[in-house]
Amino acid sequence: LVQSLYARTEADFNPGTFRIKGDTIEVYPSYADDAYRIHFFGDEIEEIESFDVKSSQVIEKFKRLTIYPANMFVTSPDVLQGAIWEIQQDLVKQVDYFKEIGKHLEAKRLEERTNFDLEMIRELVYCSGIENYSRYLDGRQAGTRPFCLLDYFPSDYLMIVDESHVTVS
Repeated sequence: LVQSLYARTEADFNPGTFRIKGDTIEVYPSYADDAYRIHFFGDEIEEIESFDVKSSQVIEKFKRLTIYPANMFVTSPDVLQGAIWEIQQDLVKQVDYFKEIGKHLEAKRLEERTNFDLEMIRELVYCSGIENYSRYLDGRQAGTRPFCLLDYFPSDYLMIVDESHVTVS
């Protein structure tokens, strides 16, 4: 769950978190209204059920369950290490550039912020603003645009934009 970017919690059970109570794991997916309770007996799963987060009432029992990542930025450890290395290389170049042109404060701020982000990525596989590092995680070259929904449509698709609340002149 941690590698799928779920945060362990004891108190606030919010979307994207999980908690452990004895031999039971409760998972609250970020994409669902209800949470799941997985009961274990040793290493074996004994029972899986969904439950209402507010009332704790069981809603449904399952034989199987797929839990998707809590966040859309999930990547393999190898890709992550490569991205971290590349970010560090670019950081050194940019810090040196700022120092050359006399912008020492900007260089220091950039270095501190990026190193903090890299530490968070190493520890949690996530940081606030991780989308700023998407090109490293996607393997794109500098200056290329990020992928978007339109990239997945065929070349001859029809798009209808309904902006009826906007006056077009």
